[in-house]
This record gives sequence, structure tokens and C-alpha cells, in this order.
Amino acid sequence: MSETTNSRIKEFIGDKPSRLLLMSSLAGMCRVVLSLPIEHPFDVLRVTWQTNPNLKHELDVVRHIKAEKGLKGLYSGYTTNFAKQFSKSIYRYPLLSGLPRFYANLFGSDYKKHQHKMKLLTSCSLAVIEATIITPFERLQVFVMTSKSTQKNYGAFYKMISQSNIRKELFKGYTPYLTRQLVIWTSFLQADAYIKGKVRLYYNIPQDQMIKGAKLLFCSAFVSFVTIVSAMPFDNIKTFLQKYNIEKNSIAVGDMVKKEANIPMAIRKIYQRSGPLGFFIGWRVKL
Repeated sequence: MSETTNSRIKEFIGDKPSRLLLMSSLAGMCRVVLSLPIEHPFDVLRVTWQTNPNLKHELDVVRHIKAEKGLKGLYSGYTTNFAKQFSKSIYRYPLLSGLPRFYANLFGSDYKKHQHKMKLLTSCSLAVIEATIITPFERLQVFVMTSKSTQKNYGAFYKMISQSNIRKELFKGYTPYLTRQLVIWTSFLQADAYIKGKVRLYYNIPQDQMIKGAKLLFCSAFVSFVTIVSAMPFDNIKTFLQKYNIEKNSIAVGDMVKKEANIPMAIRKIYQRSGPLGFFIGWRVKL
């Protein structure tokens, strides 16, 4: 049955790449609808843990959320996250399919000699596009997730940005998010190429054959671990800049009084409160 399905898909795509891009987008949208209700609580756990580094483990984070917002707090910011992930599904898979083709055509017949350059260019392009589109969603999502209330958060966010520089507020955290995405895409593509090359060499798997089963699972686990650990410091900095209580610039928040948060402040505060490991808070949940 799978062979019949594959042949029908190939027949449908034919020599029209636009159909492949359409199918990729539709597949991404379906994945979001089916998986986000399961994935979102883990995002809430990660963000909550990053803003409350005194919490010891995942169960402690769940208790903290339940005490502040009830169990429905595990779905704080769900609407924004859905919009964000749905937007990603529209462009991410088409770009993953289309950008390598674009750069291959750019290099012409010598593209095989420039595969690492193509991966780097693809990583940079994806990171810039994604950071520009997604940062406002991330900004609102973290704002809502880190609020101690489950009501009127969207109204509070709108009031906050309307009373300040809208573009600046919406794109707060853009630099660490862009850096995070650069690290994610670069490490993902490079680690994927590296580990699959080693597996093919060790098990004598030809280039025209797919890696399957436990070998593919091992490759996926390796790539996920490398990508997540590499990106977590930037994720923690981004969360620090975007969290709810930073907005109250006219009220004393710890020792931050009428002083806008910035990247050096975020790095210093994270280090002071948790040491070097503070930059990796939430990596288990993310994994």
C-alpha cells in the first residue's frame, strides 16, 4: 500500500516543484493541528522553568504552574503558539525543499563541491526569515506564559505596546532569537550530514539508499541533542528579555527599576542567579 501511495504522490508532483511545496505546507499544517495540544504544555514548562530557576525539576515546575494558574495554566499562550506554529508550517517545509534547489542552481554543475557552503547559506536564510516572522509571536507567547494570571493578558500586552515603540516591543528578543535560529539550523544541518555520513560509512549504506529503523532513530536522537544543547543559552536569554514582569518599567522588579532589559543584563542576571548551568535550564523539557 505504501508503494502505491508513494507512486501516486510522485505522479501528482511530476515535474512541478510547486506541487511539492504545496504538499509540504499541507503536511506541516496537519502536523501542527495533531501534535500541538501535546507539545504546548512542554513549552510552558520550559519557559516557566527558565523564569523560575529556583525550581528543581519538571514536577516542581508543574506544581508551580498549578499553584499560580491551575492546570489550565499548562495551556497559557496556546492561541499564540498555534498561530506561530501554523505560520511556520506555511513556509518552513517549502523553504527546506526550495532553498537547497535554489543554491544548487546558483552554484551550477559545481554544487557538489560546495555542499557545506550550500548548507550554511540555507541555514542563514532560514534563520533570518524565521526570526523576522516569528519573533512577534514569540514575544506575545512568552509574555502570556510568564504572566501570573490567566485573564486579560492579551489586553495587557496590547496596552503595553500601544504606550511604547510598537516595533521595538514586538521585536524585543530578536537578536538572541536570530542567533538561536542560526545555531539551530547550522547545527541541525551539519550534525545531520555528519552523523548520517558516519552511519553510512560504518554500515556500508549506499548514498542512494535510505537509512532506516534503529539507525535512523539513533541519527535523529544525536541531531536533536546537539541542536537543542547548542541553542539553549540563546533561548534562555530570549526568554529573559521577553518575560512578563520586564514590562513594568515604572515599578521596581527586583533591582531593575525603570531600566530596560538588554542582552548584557540578561547574560549577567542569568549567570548571577544560576551560574553557567543557568543558560541550559529547560533543555530536558525541550528535548
